[in-house]
Amino acid sequence: MEVPGGLNNKIFVCIAEIIGTAFLLIAVNISSGTGVTPMCVGFTVFAMATIIGPISGGHMNPAVTLGMFIKHKHEDKTFQNAIYMVIIICSQLIGAMLGVSIASLAAD
Repeated sequence: MEVPGGLNNKIFVCIAEIIGTAFLLIAVNISSGTGVTPMCVGFTVFAMATIIGPISGGHMNPAVTLGMFIKHKHEDKTFQNAIYMVIIICSQLIGAMLGVSIASLAAD
């Protein structure tokens, strides 16, 4: 939505969101129960935003994606951006399931 060329590279944006969300959920789940959860999550968000930010905007959260959609609603391609937003949110949900699965496998 807000990254130049993002609409032309939907596959790369979706893959970046899957990876970023998966790493975020891995950090949350593996560090839970310790006193360093905020630091782990903060460092992971920083690293993922730095790595995938230029590709997808680094949302990694459906609430952020929705907020960016509302912010850029003034553009003339509102319906196309709405479909794109749903695709990104589905990618984030896939990434969340992947991250939780990896974290649960690591905990065993």
